[in-house]
Amino acid sequence: MQGADLIARISKNFPHVIVNETCENLILYARDVFGQSIVKVSEKIRENEIVILLNTKNEPLGVGRTRVSGESLRRHGKCTILTLVDAGSYLRSEGNPRSRSYAKSCLKVRNNE
Repeated sequence: MQGADLIARISKNFPHVIVNETCENLILYARDVFGQSIVKVSEKIRENEIVILLNTKNEPLGVGRTRVSGESLRRHGKCTILTLVDAGSYLRSEGNPRSRSYAKSCLKVRNNE
């Protein structure tokens, strides 16, 4: 997730998908992305491509793998992106002492500390 966050802040040319607010919450609980939740798709995304999942504020939510390509990603009623890792996993594992330090380092990177 740290790499996805860094890429999203620095670069403008990377494979990404922007999702609506409803899907944003689902991704943070490790759920997959359905076509009707996709607001925007970057150009030339292929099947089985790794993409960064962003909310409408261009904040990274997770990393996913596409199941289809191009405009087929927006197909209603179909799971079109599998969520591989999500930002919510750091919050869910907060009770685990080993993962706390990693979550804190993620926040430091996000806040430019």
